[in-house]
Amino acid sequence: ALRRAIKVLSSGNFIGMLVDLREDSGLDIPFLGRPAKTNPSAAMLALRYEAPLIALSCTRLAGPRFKFSVQEIEKVETGAIKADIFSTTQNMTAVFDKLILSRPGQWLWSHKRWRY
Repeated sequence: ALRRAIKVLSSGNFIGMLVDLREDSGLDIPFLGRPAKTNPSAAMLALRYEAPLIALSCTRLAGPRFKFSVQEIEKVETGAIKADIFSTTQNMTAVFDKLILSRPGQWLWSHKRWRY
């Protein structure tokens, strides 16, 4: 999947990723008040390919209606790539923390996010 993402980004297009999934080899990033193994791929790709990092959330309204919201996530670009990936991943996770805590009933979570 990562090779395909790189090919798409290299051609100037955009991709979408689920970023609240557990990644056993990921970074320990605070998520909802607890350290969680977090995949740094979105931050890494956004920094490497100078792509915007956008959070998309969906809120169920009455009946079969939904409201989508978008928010740009601040990328950290100091030139220290590992630290930039870590800090950008923290920023990304903080955005999702805020979204989830503002409407916890809207978050669909179907896996063991904090399995240690």
